[in-house]
Amino acid sequence: MKNRALIAAWLASVCCLSPIHAQAQSAAIDLDFDPFLGRPTVFPLIHADSAARFEAANPANKHWGSGRIATVQVAPQLRIRLEAQEEPSFPSWVRLVDAKTGAPLKDIAVYGLDEAVWYFPGNGNIYLRQREISLCGPRILRKFEVKGQAIQEVTQPIHFIGAESKVALDAITIYASPEKGAVVAVAPKGSTVFVIGALPAKTFPDHVPLLVRTSLGLTGWHFQGEGGQLEIHQCN
Repeated sequence: MKNRALIAAWLASVCCLSPIHAQAQSAAIDLDFDPFLGRPTVFPLIHADSAARFEAANPANKHWGSGRIATVQVAPQLRIRLEAQEEPSFPSWVRLVDAKTGAPLKDIAVYGLDEAVWYFPGNGNIYLRQREISLCGPRILRKFEVKGQAIQEVTQPIHFIGAESKVALDAITIYASPEKGAVVAVAPKGSTVFVIGALPAKTFPDHVPLLVRTSLGLTGWHFQGEGGQLEIHQCN
């Protein structure tokens, strides 16, 4: 009975809320939540535990810009360099380089060098909190892990967004799967949907499908460029 009650409560919170309850729940979500709060800050926008043995490339320069930023022990067997490339328009790039061999390991696109926040625990994992590049404002959390001498991103089913957005221009169609499939609902222009998350992009640039919930509590996938548009895509 206890498990049934827990499942019922979860279903009510995720998919079956009335518009009033949905608004109350979304308002309670802290979009400024900092997952790295309390972690040691070793450089602007970088948190690192002692195991990471963080070393700034230029201790006198506490600024993100193009060039070498720092070296970090991301795992017992691997030390990397952070090298940044700032572009006049987005995205900018951060390259993770094997500090011993100079081999590039991973290129990561960020909206801007001054918005991406990193955490290096030194245990083989790397965490990055950054703006979702195809959206305007919301942040996502990504995780990378060391595999031997390589760095791979941990695949998530979705990147959590947790933000409301109005439907602009025209109605939007909401589908049953990220491959479209059956139509679940049509959200009219001027209505509000709750953006649960974004399908992680396999390439850049990419307008990723968004998992949304309507004011009635129906969930499904929205595709940018089809009919109407969500204001979360409009950056001006």
